[in-house]
Amino acid sequence: EAWYDTKKKILSRVVTFQVTDRCNLKCSYCYQINKGTRRLKFEDAKALIDMLLDEDPRLDDYINTRISPAIIIEFIGGEPFLEIDLIDQITEYFKIQAAIRHHPWATMHMISICSNGTLYFTDKVQKYLEKNKNNMSFSITIDGNKELHDSCRVFPDGRPSYDLASAAAKDWMAKGNYMGSKITIAPGNIKYLYNA
Repeated sequence: EAWYDTKKKILSRVVTFQVTDRCNLKCSYCYQINKGTRRLKFEDAKALIDMLLDEDPRLDDYINTRISPAIIIEFIGGEPFLEIDLIDQITEYFKIQAAIRHHPWATMHMISICSNGTLYFTDKVQKYLEKNKNNMSFSITIDGNKELHDSCRVFPDGRPSYDLASAAAKDWMAKGNYMGSKITIAPGNIKYLYNA
């Protein structure tokens, strides 16, 4: 048995739900140049959650409570908050089903979301974040300073997004939460990197 045998390692695992292909920004460096309109169906998410909580043997090599005492449920897009209702529905289903089953992940889970921050102040997003803040790993993509960020991260009509993203990050941290971030450096913004 090798020391790196993944079946023997005790690790938290990540299960990622891509809730949508859509995004409300049109960043010049986006690798998803042919964005679709696909949306995750709740029934598909529900089926995977049931498999996870029932410890379906087909998942055993990757995730089970013997090698994964905790789980991270990650929501990505596009811009995931475009599907906040779906995210909330999936999260609630997971929490309720884990509790009903007396599953260890009922208390040993985290929710992970990375957003562009532009929808952060909507009522539904605020309600979701408040409800899940004790189990939330949340980040907003901010590409350095305003000049660097707004050189690429814009709405389809060309409006910049830095002020919204920055205000969202500041608000989240002002509430006592930790904020991570992702930064993208590309040919269109690298000339601003030194000053940022």
